[in-house]
Amino acid sequence: MKKISMFLTVTGVSLLLSGCGTNNMLTCTDEVNANGMITKTTYNIEYKGNDVKHLKITYDYIEDSTMDGIGTGTDGSSADGNDNNSTINSDDELNENTNDMDGTINSNESDDSDDFVDGAVGDAVDTVTDAILDLSGIKNRYNNQLNTYRNIQGFTSDVEVDNDDEYKIVYDIDYDTISDSDLSLFNASRDFNTLRDNYESQGLTCK
Repeated sequence: MKKISMFLTVTGVSLLLSGCGTNNMLTCTDEVNANGMITKTTYNIEYKGNDVKHLKITYDYIEDSTMDGIGTGTDGSSADGNDNNSTINSDDELNENTNDMDGTINSNESDDSDDFVDGAVGDAVDTVTDAILDLSGIKNRYNNQLNTYRNIQGFTSDVEVDNDDEYKIVYDIDYDTISDSDLSLFNASRDFNTLRDNYESQGLTCK
């Protein structure tokens, strides 16, 4: 009896040390350099079998100081952007900068929030810098969007970096807590293969 008990104990310890029953992790990343802004997007997917357990989404926006107009007291989208062969005309540029600074949406933009928090709400590749060319506008849009998420159980957010040159925000989704209806707001499947395939189809590198 003692031998059997000892064997079971040793076996249990071996299984624990070997990581049996622990979750796996997949990281999907993307980096876009456009309109004087470097946008780094990271999805950390914690899963077990084919069930997603946890999703951590990180958006990191960094002003590209090598671009003309960036870091010189402008918002990076002033007339000197024409030196970089900008395709935005002056009227569109003025409308976007004026309205985006206060977080509202002008007639040239879609009123669909998917264009703003891509990946968390919408496509996996973040295209926020296509419409907003400065960190101030990005921060305002995130603050407005987060107001709709404040009371979602199983969702939290944290601003890790907030300065003149960089804005980094992290979304954290606990799949064991969040409801199906709330999870649908983030366009995130509970099925690991589906979630991974979605991110890879958007051009992210997952490993």
